[in-house]
Amino acid sequence: EYEGTVTLEAIMQSGEGVVALAEVLGYESTAEAFEAFAAGLLGAIMSLHAEGVVHRDIKPGNILLAQTDNGIEVKLIDLGAVADLNNQYLREDEAIFDPLYGAPEQYIEKKG
Repeated sequence: EYEGTVTLEAIMQSGEGVVALAEVLGYESTAEAFEAFAAGLLGAIMSLHAEGVVHRDIKPGNILLAQTDNGIEVKLIDLGAVADLNNQYLREDEAIFDPLYGAPEQYIEKKG
């Protein structure tokens, strides 16, 4: 189902930051827009976690501001790196992340 192509990355690249986010979400207040965006993103993450799934690649390009019948909704896309904690064996040494957004500790080589 097509829901648009507006990602957080595209909004950030516009150079207008939270002002552009407020415009896309339909808020006059940037604070209200940021709060609505944060709530939507956390809701998407919580929905995945409730199903026993971890996204593992959350970054601006994977956050879609989708046009739905209920208005704009925050959705996580690109589930190629998900981990199904209920049905998949995860190796302790496995690291799937984008180097631009990975946590610094993921760059440390384990010794011994």
